[in-house]
Amino acid sequence: MTEESRGGFIILSRRLLDDDIMDKPASWLKLWIYILLNVNWKTTKRLKRGQGFFHYDPNAKHLNEITRNVWQKAHNWMEVSGKIERKKAQRGVYITVLNYDRYQDINTYQGTTEAQQRHNRGTTQYKKEGKKLNTYSSSDECKQKSVSEDKPSGKGKVSWLTPYYDLWLEIMGGPMVVKKAIRPLSKLHKIHGEEKVLSHMRKYLSTLLKNGKAGFISVSDFASKFNDHKPDGNISNLAF
Repeated sequence: MTEESRGGFIILSRRLLDDDIMDKPASWLKLWIYILLNVNWKTTKRLKRGQGFFHYDPNAKHLNEITRNVWQKAHNWMEVSGKIERKKAQRGVYITVLNYDRYQDINTYQGTTEAQQRHNRGTTQYKKEGKKLNTYSSSDECKQKSVSEDKPSGKGKVSWLTPYYDLWLEIMGGPMVVKKAIRPLSKLHKIHGEEKVLSHMRKYLSTLLKNGKAGFISVSDFASKFNDHKPDGNISNLAF
Protein backbone atom coordinates (compact mmCIF):
# COMPACT_ATOMS: atom_id res chain seq x y z
CA MET A 1 0.00 0.00 0.00
CA THR A 2 1.09 3.55 -0.60
CA GLU A 3 1.39 6.09 2.20
CA GLU A 4 -1.81 7.74 1.01
CA SER A 5 -4.72 5.45 0.19
CA ARG A 6 -6.36 6.28 -3.09
CA GLY A 7 -10.10 6.54 -3.61
CA GLY A 8 -11.24 7.47 -0.11
CA PHE A 9 -13.18 5.24 2.30
CA ILE A 10 -16.57 4.43 3.80
CA ILE A 11 -17.51 3.52 7.37
CA LEU A 12 -18.93 0.06 8.06
CA SER A 13 -20.51 -0.52 11.45
CA ARG A 14 -19.81 -3.77 13.27
CA ARG A 15 -23.54 -4.07 13.74
CA LEU A 16 -23.62 -5.18 10.14
CA LEU A 17 -22.88 -8.62 11.58
CA ASP A 18 -26.33 -8.61 13.20
CA ASP A 19 -28.07 -7.18 10.14
CA ASP A 20 -30.71 -9.23 8.33
CA ILE A 21 -28.74 -8.84 5.12
CA MET A 22 -26.22 -11.32 6.56
CA ASP A 23 -28.91 -14.00 6.19
CA LYS A 24 -29.45 -13.12 2.53
CA PRO A 25 -27.43 -14.34 -0.46
CA ALA A 26 -23.83 -13.07 -0.44
CA SER A 27 -24.52 -11.19 -3.67
CA TRP A 28 -26.99 -8.95 -1.82
CA LEU A 29 -24.36 -7.89 0.70
CA LYS A 30 -21.98 -7.25 -2.18
CA LEU A 31 -24.56 -4.99 -3.83
CA TRP A 32 -25.16 -3.13 -0.57
CA ILE A 33 -21.47 -2.37 -0.15
CA TYR A 34 -21.26 -1.51 -3.84
CA ILE A 35 -23.98 1.10 -3.32
CA LEU A 36 -22.25 2.56 -0.27
CA LEU A 37 -19.01 2.83 -2.22
CA ASN A 38 -20.58 4.52 -5.22
CA VAL A 39 -23.05 7.07 -3.85
CA ASN A 40 -21.80 10.64 -3.53
CA TRP A 41 -19.78 11.39 -0.43
CA LYS A 42 -20.48 15.09 -0.92
CA THR A 43 -23.26 17.11 -2.51
CA THR A 44 -22.85 18.17 -6.13
CA LYS A 45 -25.05 20.05 -8.58
CA ARG A 46 -26.59 16.80 -9.75
CA LEU A 47 -26.65 14.59 -6.66
CA LYS A 48 -26.87 15.06 -2.92
CA ARG A 49 -24.56 13.42 -0.41
CA GLY A 50 -25.60 9.78 -0.09
CA GLN A 51 -27.20 9.66 -3.55
CA GLY A 52 -26.08 7.92 -6.70
CA PHE A 53 -27.23 6.96 -10.19
CA PHE A 54 -27.17 3.24 -10.99
CA HIS A 55 -28.08 1.04 -13.91
CA TYR A 56 -27.82 -2.67 -14.43
CA ASP A 57 -24.78 -3.63 -16.45
CA PRO A 58 -23.96 -7.38 -16.67
CA ASN A 59 -20.47 -6.46 -17.85
CA ALA A 60 -19.66 -4.14 -14.95
CA LYS A 61 -16.22 -4.88 -13.56
CA HIS A 62 -17.33 -5.65 -10.02
CA LEU A 63 -20.80 -7.04 -10.74
CA ASN A 64 -20.33 -9.40 -13.66
CA GLU A 65 -21.77 -12.35 -11.70
CA ILE A 66 -24.92 -10.41 -10.65
CA THR A 67 -27.97 -11.28 -12.73
CA ARG A 68 -30.74 -8.80 -13.46
CA ASN A 69 -33.07 -10.83 -11.25
CA VAL A 70 -30.66 -10.66 -8.30
CA TRP A 71 -30.14 -6.94 -8.92
CA GLN A 72 -33.87 -6.28 -8.76
CA LYS A 73 -34.68 -8.54 -5.80
CA ALA A 74 -31.84 -7.16 -3.69
CA HIS A 75 -32.82 -3.55 -4.36
CA ASN A 76 -36.48 -4.30 -3.64
CA TRP A 77 -35.53 -5.80 -0.27
CA MET A 78 -33.21 -2.92 0.60
CA GLU A 79 -36.01 -0.45 -0.04
CA VAL A 80 -38.58 -2.38 2.01
CA SER A 81 -36.01 -2.77 4.80
CA GLY A 82 -35.50 0.97 4.96
CA LYS A 83 -31.92 1.06 3.71
CA ILE A 84 -32.55 2.98 0.50
CA GLU A 85 -35.05 5.00 -1.47
CA ARG A 86 -35.29 4.68 -5.24
CA LYS A 87 -36.47 6.98 -7.99
CA LYS A 88 -36.75 5.61 -11.49
CA ALA A 89 -35.00 7.52 -14.23
CA GLN A 90 -34.25 7.09 -17.91
CA ARG A 91 -31.68 4.31 -18.32
CA GLY A 92 -31.37 3.67 -14.61
CA VAL A 93 -32.42 4.57 -11.10
CA TYR A 94 -31.44 7.17 -8.51
CA ILE A 95 -30.70 5.56 -5.16
CA THR A 96 -30.55 7.42 -1.87
CA VAL A 97 -28.96 5.72 1.13
CA LEU A 98 -31.14 6.60 4.10
CA ASN A 99 -29.44 8.24 7.09
CA TYR A 100 -26.18 8.40 5.16
CA ASP A 101 -25.09 11.61 6.89
CA ARG A 102 -25.40 10.05 10.32
CA TYR A 103 -23.63 6.76 9.66
CA GLN A 104 -20.88 8.09 7.41
CA ASP A 105 -19.89 10.78 9.89
CA ILE A 106 -17.01 9.77 12.14
CA ASN A 107 -18.41 12.03 14.86
CA THR A 108 -21.37 9.65 15.18
CA TYR A 109 -19.08 7.03 16.64
CA GLN A 110 -18.27 7.70 20.31
CA GLY A 111 -15.03 6.44 21.68
CA THR A 112 -13.21 6.62 18.35
CA THR A 113 -10.14 8.32 19.77
CA GLU A 114 -9.58 5.66 22.38
CA ALA A 115 -10.32 2.90 19.90
CA GLN A 116 -7.89 4.29 17.37
CA GLN A 117 -5.17 4.48 19.98
CA ARG A 118 -5.73 0.86 20.91
CA HIS A 119 -5.77 -0.14 17.27
CA ASN A 120 -2.48 1.62 16.71
CA ARG A 121 -1.04 -0.37 19.60
CA GLY A 122 -1.99 -3.53 17.77
CA THR A 123 -4.92 -4.57 19.95
CA THR A 124 -8.27 -5.91 18.80
CA GLN A 125 -10.21 -2.93 20.14
CA TYR A 126 -11.92 -1.12 17.29
CA LYS A 127 -13.81 2.09 16.85
CA LYS A 128 -17.15 2.38 18.45
CA GLU A 129 -20.03 1.04 16.45
CA GLY A 130 -22.48 3.25 14.64
CA LYS A 131 -26.23 3.61 14.79
CA LYS A 132 -27.09 1.75 11.75
CA LEU A 133 -29.87 -0.17 10.85
CA ASN A 134 -29.40 -2.85 9.81
CA THR A 135 -27.45 -0.76 9.39
CA TYR A 136 -29.11 2.21 7.96
CA SER A 137 -32.84 1.80 8.46
CA SER A 138 -35.15 3.11 11.16
CA SER A 139 -38.51 4.06 9.69
CA ASP A 140 -41.54 3.62 11.95
CA GLU A 141 -43.18 1.58 9.21
CA CYS A 142 -40.29 -0.85 9.10
CA LYS A 143 -40.22 -1.05 12.89
CA GLN A 144 -43.92 -1.82 13.21
CA LYS A 145 -43.72 -4.38 10.43
CA SER A 146 -40.86 -6.28 12.02
CA VAL A 147 -42.43 -6.23 15.50
CA SER A 148 -45.84 -7.37 14.32
CA GLU A 149 -44.76 -10.09 11.90
CA ASP A 150 -42.27 -12.04 14.05
CA LYS A 151 -43.64 -14.62 16.48
CA PRO A 152 -41.83 -16.08 19.50
CA SER A 153 -42.05 -19.88 19.52
CA GLY A 154 -44.63 -19.60 16.77
CA LYS A 155 -47.36 -18.47 19.16
CA GLY A 156 -48.94 -15.07 19.13
CA LYS A 157 -47.60 -11.64 18.27
CA VAL A 158 -44.50 -10.26 19.89
CA SER A 159 -46.08 -7.15 21.37
CA TRP A 160 -44.13 -7.91 24.56
CA LEU A 161 -40.96 -7.16 22.60
CA THR A 162 -41.96 -3.57 21.77
CA PRO A 163 -40.60 -1.98 25.01
CA TYR A 164 -37.23 -3.65 24.47
CA TYR A 165 -37.21 -2.61 20.83
CA ASP A 166 -38.03 0.99 21.76
CA LEU A 167 -35.28 1.07 24.39
CA TRP A 168 -32.71 -0.30 21.95
CA LEU A 169 -33.79 2.27 19.35
CA GLU A 170 -33.58 5.08 21.89
CA ILE A 171 -30.09 4.28 23.12
CA MET A 172 -28.45 2.75 20.04
CA GLY A 173 -30.11 5.05 17.51
CA GLY A 174 -31.06 2.16 15.24
CA PRO A 175 -33.55 -0.72 15.32
CA MET A 176 -32.92 -4.03 17.04
CA VAL A 177 -32.67 -7.09 14.78
CA VAL A 178 -35.97 -8.59 15.91
CA LYS A 179 -35.40 -12.06 14.52
CA LYS A 180 -32.22 -12.52 16.55
CA ALA A 181 -33.60 -10.92 19.70
CA ILE A 182 -36.76 -12.93 20.25
CA ARG A 183 -35.27 -16.12 21.70
CA PRO A 184 -32.82 -14.64 24.25
CA LEU A 185 -35.17 -11.85 25.37
CA SER A 186 -38.17 -14.15 25.55
CA LYS A 187 -36.47 -16.27 28.22
CA LEU A 188 -35.39 -13.27 30.28
CA HIS A 189 -38.81 -11.67 29.92
CA LYS A 190 -40.61 -14.76 31.21
CA ILE A 191 -38.24 -15.43 34.12
CA HIS A 192 -37.39 -11.95 35.38
CA GLY A 193 -40.18 -9.74 34.06
CA GLU A 194 -40.20 -6.68 31.83
CA GLU A 195 -39.28 -4.06 34.46
CA LYS A 196 -36.10 -5.76 35.67
CA VAL A 197 -34.87 -6.76 32.19
CA LEU A 198 -35.47 -3.26 30.80
CA SER A 199 -33.63 -1.71 33.73
CA HIS A 200 -30.62 -3.96 33.25
CA MET A 201 -30.64 -3.52 29.50
CA ARG A 202 -30.59 0.26 29.83
CA LYS A 203 -27.61 0.12 32.22
CA TYR A 204 -25.83 -2.43 30.06
CA LEU A 205 -26.16 -0.47 26.81
CA SER A 206 -25.36 2.85 28.47
CA THR A 207 -22.26 1.44 30.15
CA LEU A 208 -20.83 -0.02 26.94
CA LEU A 209 -21.56 3.15 25.01
CA LYS A 210 -19.91 5.26 27.69
CA ASN A 211 -16.79 3.11 27.50
CA GLY A 212 -16.66 3.12 23.69
CA LYS A 213 -17.50 -0.56 23.35
CA ALA A 214 -20.61 -0.40 21.19
CA GLY A 215 -18.96 -2.69 18.66
CA PHE A 216 -19.38 -5.51 21.19
CA ILE A 217 -23.08 -4.99 21.83
CA SER A 218 -25.61 -7.65 20.87
CA VAL A 219 -28.84 -8.92 22.40
CA SER A 220 -27.45 -12.43 22.79
CA ASP A 221 -24.37 -11.09 24.60
CA PHE A 222 -26.57 -9.08 26.96
CA ALA A 223 -28.70 -12.15 27.70
CA SER A 224 -25.63 -14.28 28.31
CA LYS A 225 -24.10 -11.79 30.77
CA PHE A 226 -27.47 -11.32 32.45
CA ASN A 227 -27.73 -15.05 33.12
CA ASP A 228 -24.07 -15.43 34.09
CA HIS A 229 -24.32 -12.72 36.72
CA LYS A 230 -27.81 -13.70 37.91
CA PRO A 231 -28.54 -9.99 38.46
CA ASP A 232 -30.52 -8.99 41.51
CA GLY A 233 -30.69 -5.31 40.68
CA ASN A 234 -26.97 -4.48 40.71
CA ILE A 235 -25.13 -4.87 37.41
CA SER A 236 -22.11 -2.67 37.97
CA ASN A 237 -19.94 -5.28 36.26
CA LEU A 238 -22.48 -6.72 33.85
CA ALA A 239 -20.97 -4.97 30.83
CA PHE A 240 -17.44 -6.23 31.34
